[in-house]
Amino acid sequence: MAKTLDALFQDTIKDIYSSETLLLQAMPKLSAAVKDPELKAAIEEHAKETQGHIERIEQIAKMLNFEPTGVTCQATVGLIKEAQEHLEEYSDEPVIDAAVVASAQKNEHYEIANYGTVITWANTLG
Repeated sequence: MAKTLDALFQDTIKDIYSSETLLLQAMPKLSAAVKDPELKAAIEEHAKETQGHIERIEQIAKMLNFEPTGVTCQATVGLIKEAQEHLEEYSDEPVIDAAVVASAQKNEHYEIANYGTVITWANTLG
């Protein structure tokens, strides 16, 4: 099969779907680890937003006639692993909260880059 922009677009959507799913699975552990009530609430709210992203990706994939599954986002696997290592390595409450914030920021930047990319490609593909 020729590798086209459309194929790359679909593969990237699958990567995003995997990323969102992995993050949603990791959020309860992150929420349980933090002590700051505002941070805990922000993580729980973000979990709801992430569930919405997953549902929207499923709708997009259905409209475009492909399954969003079949890819594991290795970048997100690595970011989650790093966050888990920080939770195991640091016990001081403010440090754990800071580590979770840093992890969330890394994930958000990755997410922003991916969504920006697929929006550009979607506009190119029409």
